[in-house]
Amino acid sequence: MPYYRITAYDFDNTKEVIGEDEDADIILDSVETCMQDLFDGSIRSLVVSRITGKAGMRDDL
Repeated sequence: MPYYRITAYDFDNTKEVIGEDEDADIILDSVETCMQDLFDGSIRSLVVSRITGKAGMRDDL
């Protein structure tokens, strides 16, 4: 089963993984919040990745 990762970048080009989950509904809620941050100018960009394997899934989130 695929899982999803949300990554945000600020204006200093610092990358932060916002969240990872297999539940698309949880990711959609998080993306909605991140989109508001994007429109407000508090982040520079947002990437949502669909990962098909669990090898890269982080345990610390």
